[in-house]
Amino acid sequence: MIRVLPLLLLGCAKDDGGDSVIEGSIALPEYGESAEVLWDQAFFTVSDGTMLAFITGVSGASCSEVSSFLSTSDSPTEKEGIYDGGGCVMTVKVADWTGDYDASWPSDSSNWNPAVDSSVWCEFGDGEWVLGTNNSGREDYYWSGTTWAGHPSAFEWSFQEDGDSLSLQMDMSAYDGNLIYESQGEVEASGAVKGAVRARSCSGMENASVL
Repeated sequence: MIRVLPLLLLGCAKDDGGDSVIEGSIALPEYGESAEVLWDQAFFTVSDGTMLAFITGVSGASCSEVSSFLSTSDSPTEKEGIYDGGGCVMTVKVADWTGDYDASWPSDSSNWNPAVDSSVWCEFGDGEWVLGTNNSGREDYYWSGTTWAGHPSAFEWSFQEDGDSLSLQMDMSAYDGNLIYESQGEVEASGAVKGAVRARSCSGMENASVL
């Protein structure tokens, strides 16, 4: 894992009752790739004390589609309506969920990044979904451009559940990860992504393979 360097964090975004959106950009400076982030939809569930949320800006995203996608499958899975070709989506996982959660990194009180179980997934540039086989022999739909996945390494989070909805406030500026279909090793990403979005309860996500 890439060692985290001290980074200056912006103040955590506050939910002032305005638009429900998390926005910004994520870039791979070494590769000249970048993607705009405009996450205005989110879904969540709580199962056996673990909270799982899926955050996206994909038009028409639905609880049923997200639930089906996150379930275990050995067959090729359609990415249209789930992953944002040319953009990014995010999955957030919090164990020992009590209804509210605050976390930040780097931290003076912990030696473990609480975001390592969460994931930011980006497909960069112009491209299309192509049915193919990766290096492990799995047949699936893959983005013809650059695909990167990782987790935040400089951030402040504040989450609060309220009945059938969940407020997700985020301020992130750096990310550890890799080009998942290539063998370049660790690849850091950067870019300010901040705001607040309200997630809707989605019980179907209880069958997600990551829970």
